[in-house]
Amino acid sequence: MRKHLFVAGLVLTLAAPALAQQATPPELAGVASAREGVKAERFVFDYFKSSPDSIFNVARITVAPGHFLPVHTHSGPEFHYVVSGELEETGVDEPPVMLKAGEWGYAKEGVPHGLKNTGSQPAVFLAVIVGRKGERLTTPFKK
Repeated sequence: MRKHLFVAGLVLTLAAPALAQQATPPELAGVASAREGVKAERFVFDYFKSSPDSIFNVARITVAPGHFLPVHTHSGPEFHYVVSGELEETGVDEPPVMLKAGEWGYAKEGVPHGLKNTGSQPAVFLAVIVGRKGERLTTPFKK
């Protein structure tokens, strides 16, 4: 677990200065974190130089008590690490899973999932997503 946190911290430290110089790319249109009670701080958004079709996104997201990220999908896998608080991860046809500080969640490419803060304190998590160039990174889920 500490190895994963170290790698995420290293990525954030090395890539954050480059982010400030970048315009928001079209792949980030319609992100689920653009809503009341949710604050997203993007640290990295990069087109992999060695891959013709991949993008990489890292953000720290704070969810106020009682607020949520609605069910959505990604064009690639997402890892989310809970820094503080707790989140309920929901999916379609899946039972909810509680994630507490220090725990990881994972959603495969295209798998619908959402996150809700069911606690009394703000929940903070790191979202690490690898997606496809030219496709929206995050898409709201519609049945």
